[in-house]
Amino acid sequence: MHIKSVVDIMDILGANILIVHAGDLEDEYTDSKFNRLCGSIEEILTYSENKKIKIAIENIATPLSKTSVLLNFVETLNSDRLGICLDIAHANLNENIEDVILTCVKYILATHISDNDGLSDQHYMPGEGIIEWNSVTQQLHNVNYTGTFTLELRKHNGLKNTLDRLKSGLKQNFFLKFYSDQENMR
Repeated sequence: MHIKSVVDIMDILGANILIVHAGDLEDEYTDSKFNRLCGSIEEILTYSENKKIKIAIENIATPLSKTSVLLNFVETLNSDRLGICLDIAHANLNENIEDVILTCVKYILATHISDNDGLSDQHYMPGEGIIEWNSVTQQLHNVNYTGTFTLELRKHNGLKNTLDRLKSGLKQNFFLKFYSDQENMR
């Protein structure tokens, strides 16, 4: 299994959260796919048991990885090393983001951040799509989320343009505000 090599490299590098997708974009939910996914994740959990690596299953815009299915999956396997990678933009495509945060809060190990138009996954910089970031950050604040954010961007109009926008701080201020607010609450 290729993923075992990834786990070995993570162990060498000291990385501690492995993000995995539950199936492909076109996958429909079936009991057999759910059971195969359970088997695969159990194998990874067993292999990584002594490596201090947690596994976070990312919500993607498919029936197999909607919040209710991921919660069922995490609760079925019942491991303290298994949780959810909440992709805010993916949640925006097929669920209510604030509800997803409330529902998943005790299992969120990592959070992916990007924006979109609500129809497809463009990986825009926060503020360039339709996601209401003030509401999202308020909800994360309300549930005391202190985990990591991974900014997941695609290059738009060239890599240099994307990097220039990042350097200038355009549209990313919510990260600094969110963490500043968290610090002020302590």
